[in-house]
Amino acid sequence: QDALAFAETMKIIAPTEVFPESKIWVLSTASDQVDPRKETIKEKFDAMKNAKEEDLVVIYLAGHGVKASQQEGYLYLTMFVDSLAQLDNKTARQNYAISSEELHQWLKAIPAKKKVLILDTCAAGAAADDLAKRTMDMNQIPSIHRAVTKLQNTSGTHILMGSIADGESYEASRYGHSLLTYALLEGIKNGKGISESNQVDVSTLFFHVQDRVYRLAEGLGNVQKPLVSMLDGQTFPLGVANKNSREKIQLTHLKPQVQRPEFYDKKQTIDALQLSTKLAARLREETDKNTLLFSDEVGVPNSCLVFGEYQTATTGNVKLKMWVEFEGKELHTAKLTGTADEPNRLLNKIIDVIHDHCPVEKSTNSLE
Repeated sequence: QDALAFAETMKIIAPTEVFPESKIWVLSTASDQVDPRKETIKEKFDAMKNAKEEDLVVIYLAGHGVKASQQEGYLYLTMFVDSLAQLDNKTARQNYAISSEELHQWLKAIPAKKKVLILDTCAAGAAADDLAKRTMDMNQIPSIHRAVTKLQNTSGTHILMGSIADGESYEASRYGHSLLTYALLEGIKNGKGISESNQVDVSTLFFHVQDRVYRLAEGLGNVQKPLVSMLDGQTFPLGVANKNSREKIQLTHLKPQVQRPEFYDKKQTIDALQLSTKLAARLREETDKNTLLFSDEVGVPNSCLVFGEYQTATTGNVKLKMWVEFEGKELHTAKLTGTADEPNRLLNKIIDVIHDHCPVEKSTNSLE
């Protein structure tokens, strides 16, 4: 599913004005796709030997990866690897796994000067010694016409690795994607991974993803640290994405998603009862229980904005009016009552409204 989503996104951000000709191959275990066997993957790498120097080549590998021996470094596991014990057999490793050295040689054989490799697997950082010569510095990050010009005048190989050498790359059903792929799609869709003039700048996007994945994993109680590296070159655009094209990007999640709530006392114009902070804490608990998805940010795509105002009487009774909006459209308003000394009861009512009226966007492909 991650590979299909990334391929569809590349089709959207690679218009003919920037790329007069494009070829996008998808190898996936989805029934209507070519199987991602080692031999079919190698066939596509061989086909990319026909690329010209001025071309851009983007390679995206999602699935399973392991840190192997010091000599083999990293192994990308293809569809026929059923267990790690299988990798004890040298023939099986050669037939069903792709080492970082093989990836290095396959990449090296592609004549295009602009290359992007994304490894969305566990232990991807173990490939760093073979693939990534130096880690990029944030300070190196520098209209369609400008994107074309930049493509013509830049070169380099950019690599995004889903985790450190000993780290895990998480799949999260509540996001409908792996954390890395979700962050990639989200960074393009909400514009936070896009630089000036709507360019999907590879460095800007990758460093956004690096930070975003760390925070997403932290929200799940895990640690995931992607690595970003480059081989001798400059940043360049993967494509362009204006507002209209970004709206076409499908970013799915399987639970209601809520962004940072905002409540305030109508008379004092501050949140005297700290309902916003307390509700955010409760929404994190709901996320841990996997009943919804909370993001402590604003402007998050496909998410509900929950806000409201309240008045507290001298008796301690609280009257609250709240709104639920989704993508700028008002979905529901509610009038709730409670007491200042029992805020949890009021919070429970707010959460019930969220569950009842914040929509769930279903994924078209099931996840195991």
